[in-house]
Amino acid sequence: MKERNTIAIIGDGAWGTAMALVLHSGGHDVTIWGHDPAYLDEMRRSRRNRLFLPDAPLPEGIGFEPDLRALVGRADLAVSAVPSKFLRPVLSGLAGAVDPGLPVLSLTKGFDGSPDGETFLRPTEVIQEVLGVNRVAALSGPSHAEEIARGLPASVVIASDGLGVARDLQ
Repeated sequence: MKERNTIAIIGDGAWGTAMALVLHSGGHDVTIWGHDPAYLDEMRRSRRNRLFLPDAPLPEGIGFEPDLRALVGRADLAVSAVPSKFLRPVLSGLAGAVDPGLPVLSLTKGFDGSPDGETFLRPTEVIQEVLGVNRVAALSGPSHAEEIARGLPASVVIASDGLGVARDLQ
């Protein structure tokens, strides 16, 4: 990873917004995607995520993009912050359009909640299966989006099948 990266946040909920704040404060170019273009535009104009993280102002440097393919196509890193029950349907829109070397950091908790029933795949496994990427990691820990957004201390870990991607993302 470079010192300054272009980062695609896939998901405009509390976790996606909190991670956007953390990564932006670290000097990265961060853009958030959400499924509702009108709500993304509201976030851009108000500089707030009134539904999921209303007390956290969003700096002008954080961008918003309704076109998921365009956003991920120009990213150095994709951060998946999509709830598990929507993960597979959202990522399916990117199938075949993602560079297999793109690192993807999953913030998604739970197991695959695909429309055809539970597969019990971890979110990282769904990401690998649907996108065909090989540099996937998961971030987890005893933390809450509201606290992360306020800059409070937290302890999180990054886990991956590949030590290199975990080190890069740390």
